[in-house]
Amino acid sequence: NAEYRDVKMQKRKFGNTDIYLSELSFGASPLAGLYGDVVQKQADDAVKKAVELGINFFDTAPLYSSETLKSEVVLGNALSHIPRDKFYINTKCGRYGIDKFDYSGATVSKTVIESINNLKVSYLDFITIHDLEFLDDLEIIFNETVPALRKLQQDGKVRYVGISGYPLNVLLYVCKRVSLDFVLTYCHYNLVNTMLEQFAPEFQKLGVTIINASPLFMGALTPKGPAPFHPAPSDFKKVAKEAADYCQKNGVDISTLGLSWALKSDFTHSAIVTTLVGMCSAQEVENNVKSLTTPIDKDLLAKVQEILKPYHNLTWYDEKWKSL
Repeated sequence: NAEYRDVKMQKRKFGNTDIYLSELSFGASPLAGLYGDVVQKQADDAVKKAVELGINFFDTAPLYSSETLKSEVVLGNALSHIPRDKFYINTKCGRYGIDKFDYSGATVSKTVIESINNLKVSYLDFITIHDLEFLDDLEIIFNETVPALRKLQQDGKVRYVGISGYPLNVLLYVCKRVSLDFVLTYCHYNLVNTMLEQFAPEFQKLGVTIINASPLFMGALTPKGPAPFHPAPSDFKKVAKEAADYCQKNGVDISTLGLSWALKSDFTHSAIVTTLVGMCSAQEVENNVKSLTTPIDKDLLAKVQEILKPYHNLTWYDEKWKSL
């Protein structure tokens, strides 16, 4: 595979452990067919290609399910062909549907075992408390969810415990209240929003490792543009399209530019253990891996940043968390 000869997937140390994660990792939400039809063979090929090219971290969740497919099951089937020492797996708990949340110790303990079975493994490397900002009261996280997951950790069912969610201030507040191993943050380090730079030193002081997800701002930084349910205002979507069109006119795919930028920055190298990107075909895996070696056109980057500048650090935080 001569084309990839110069792709040397860097591995970064996860906290104070003996685990090294690939700088680019595989987000498996598309394997549920949420963005287009997926068949098992396609998922098998995508996962096989990812491992061949050095990706060793795979992320899924019970939430990532359609009427016919569960991401965990599809990913589990694909990984069953891969030796267990070649990959690390993260799934989530607490959120099980668009409006279905349950962070109780009893439910979390039960669903983690279900996830282990879906994924066809005997333990999880990482377990993430999913989208905790939807709670009206965070106390259940400290009183039930984390203790239940630490018990599963003692039982050898999970290795590391973390949280995910959208508002960075909520994630930091939780990390200050209870000892956690990692935080999975999305839409906060990309060409639109770089707020993670302000928060990273605080997480690092607490010994919390950072995983960066959605480096393309939930699909906004792609030629196709964001899905209709994307929470950003419509004025921003027009500006994002203008940036994507400008790239296209210059023979560049904005998603390649955006991903290359997010993977190569000095901040990423110093603060982020891995960058998580959704993928569901071998071709997508190859394209994403190419971003590691694609040179960045500095002039084009400057122009795109200028187009997006009016929306720099755009967020859609719920009012209830603004004073936390």
